[in-house]
Amino acid sequence: MAQNESSGPKVQEPTTQSTSYTVPASGASWEIFNTFITNILGPKSAPWVTALWKHGSSYINENSDYANSPLIIDLALNKAEAKTDPDLDSFRRMTAIVDDLKARKAKGENVHVPTYFEFLGTKEAYGNILNSYGLSDIASDTDLEQMIANNLSVSTMAERIQTAFDSVDQADEELKKQLQVDYPNLTSKDIVAGLLLGAKGPEEVQRRIEVAGIKAEQGRFGMGAAYSAEELQKMGYTRADVASKYSQLQELVPSEQRLAGLYGGDVQGTQASLEREAFTSVASKERKTYREREAAAFAGASGITSGSLTKRRSGRI
Repeated sequence: MAQNESSGPKVQEPTTQSTSYTVPASGASWEIFNTFITNILGPKSAPWVTALWKHGSSYINENSDYANSPLIIDLALNKAEAKTDPDLDSFRRMTAIVDDLKARKAKGENVHVPTYFEFLGTKEAYGNILNSYGLSDIASDTDLEQMIANNLSVSTMAERIQTAFDSVDQADEELKKQLQVDYPNLTSKDIVAGLLLGAKGPEEVQRRIEVAGIKAEQGRFGMGAAYSAEELQKMGYTRADVASKYSQLQELVPSEQRLAGLYGGDVQGTQASLEREAFTSVASKERKTYREREAAAFAGASGITSGSLTKRRSGRI
C-alpha cells in the first residue's frame, strides 16, 4: 500500500549510518501507536517502537484504527523490509518460531499458530505464572519463547507446573528419599524446567520419577535381583505393579529357597528366578522339578498313592 503523505507523522530517516530511527515529534496516530506498543511490550520496547512505526505507519495512515490494533504488529513485521531490519533483530526468534509453526501446520501437524500479538501476550502470561511460583530462573526470553515453540498453551503450562511440584513435594517418604539418592541436585525447580522446556522434557522427568519409585519398592521389599528399576520401567511396569508383585514374592521366596536347598538347587539364585517368572510369566524348569519332587515326597510320606487309594476303596466294597 502507498503511504498517505497528508496524514500521520512521518518517520525521519537517520542522517548517519546508524540503523536507529528518529521518533516523530508529534502526531495523534504516533502518540496512540507509541502508547499501545509500550503497553504491550513494556518500557524495554522503546528501541523498537520507531522501527515498528516505520513499517506499519503506511497502514495507520490509511486507517487510523490500526494505531492501537493488535493487527499492526503482524502487518508491520510481515513486511519484507521488516524481516531484514536490524532494529527488529530482537523479534527474529519470535518470527522464526511462528514461521516454523506455520510450516509444521502446513504439513498436517496439529499445532497452533499464534499471531505475533498473541505470541507476545502468551509469552507475558508464561512469565507471570513462572514468577508467581518463584521460577524466574527459567523465565528468560529464550525459555519463554521455547515453550511457545513446543506448542505449550498457558493452561497446559500451569497444569504441568502443578504436576511437577506435586510429583516431588507430595511424594511419599520412600520416593522422596530415593529421589534424593538418585538425583541429589534435582530440585522441584529442575523438575518444572524439565516439564516445560524441550520436546522430551515432560516424558524424561516422569520417567525419572517412575524409576525412582520402582527403586524405592525394591529397597522396601529387598528385591531387584533379576531386573533393575530402569529395566522394569522400560518393560512397562509402574511402581504400583512392582509393589504388588514384590509383595507376593516376599512370601514365596523363603519356601522356594528351602526347596532348592533340599534338592540341590541354586539357593542364592532362587529369588532372581522367581522375579524373572513374575515379570515375564516364564516358569523356571528347575523350580518346576523341585516342586514335583516335593509333591511326590509328600505323597509318599503320607502313603497317598493312586495304588493305595484303589486298594482301600476295594477293601471297603
